[in-house]
Amino acid sequence: MKRPSPGRAHPKRTPAGRRLVPRETSAPRRHAHDAGTILILGGSGRAGVLLAEGLLRETSAGLIIAGRNHDKADAVARRLRDAFPGKSIAAKAVDASDPASLQDAFQGIRLVLVAATTTAHTQAVARAALESNADYLDIQYSQKKLEILRSLEGEILRRNRCFITEAGFHPGLSAALVRYAALSLDRIDKARLAGVVGFRAEGPMPGSMLELVESFLDYDPRVYRDGRWQKDNASGWLGTTEIDFGHPFGNRRCSPLLFEELRDLPNSIPSLKELRFDIAGFSPVIDWAVFPVILASLALFQERALRCMARLLYASLKAFPPKIHRTALKIEASGELGGVPITFEFSVSHSDEYVLTAVPVVAGLRQYLSGTIDKPGLWMLGQIVDPYPFVSDLGRLGLDLSLKLR
Repeated sequence: MKRPSPGRAHPKRTPAGRRLVPRETSAPRRHAHDAGTILILGGSGRAGVLLAEGLLRETSAGLIIAGRNHDKADAVARRLRDAFPGKSIAAKAVDASDPASLQDAFQGIRLVLVAATTTAHTQAVARAALESNADYLDIQYSQKKLEILRSLEGEILRRNRCFITEAGFHPGLSAALVRYAALSLDRIDKARLAGVVGFRAEGPMPGSMLELVESFLDYDPRVYRDGRWQKDNASGWLGTTEIDFGHPFGNRRCSPLLFEELRDLPNSIPSLKELRFDIAGFSPVIDWAVFPVILASLALFQERALRCMARLLYASLKAFPPKIHRTALKIEASGELGGVPITFEFSVSHSDEYVLTAVPVVAGLRQYLSGTIDKPGLWMLGQIVDPYPFVSDLGRLGLDLSLKLR
């Protein structure tokens, strides 16, 4: 029996990402050595700085650290120039709510990397990138963002641009890990993903907390079985499913959650009969007392309750923090390898959720800059990356990987 290892090329299959629009892709549009310049919108934030550091270590691309506050962006750029002498690093003041500011900043840019919590300005940012002939990648989780980008699919193709969305930890890793498992086995029948977040609530509330609470408006507790996505019998935020995440997490209560990056996988992997993602709660007090208040408020007041509920959740995370400050994503897949039934277990984890977000983006951008996934159209990161080198880079760039076959 062959035992796959992270990063080992499969001898029989060629990984293939699935586009969001039904048209054949063209060849890469640039030579691999033409790295160009990447503008990081929100480059002075925690995620933006980690992305910048990773790109400077792993690629030859020039960087522009962009944000509304020029002094903060310039301070980050100066620190990076000291740490990476000889690299092209600049700072620029950019207002995501101002189309003229965006178009001015995006001139001559190869790719706009959206690391800021600017989902409200997705239309302006995406259109400015298109009009500036720049490519695009975001790490945001928002159903409204997806709807806007999908409405621009035709123009993205006409302008021969490459737009990548749903990049990061979750979403971002889930589809890639299912495809990695499918390529590692001769046949995959079932795949169960599960995530646990040991969020550190320190300092002022980050903008990502608002995006997290906004995502509850579109909470979709469906799983794939019997040929369709359907509501799970134990669905709801306080679902009764328990999943063993191993050390140091142990068994955690989880609830199903459908990510868009998973929706089309049963079509591209026909042998897949069951597929689901489950998310663990933060702590018993938050899960049983705080979340019901948040969900009820959002149901009654919709967007008007977002900021207030985000502050409530963040204060609760400070008052009742998770016991374990570590974030992990695991997949348990069953199928066949070498004519023998097998269970494939793989996990990715790190003590810093921001690192776990940044590393998959850097790994994906390495493939983009090399020309592997530099193709026109609208893509989700987990559906387009080549899974084997992608997973190999996750480990090489500092994430903790674990693989078991039984």
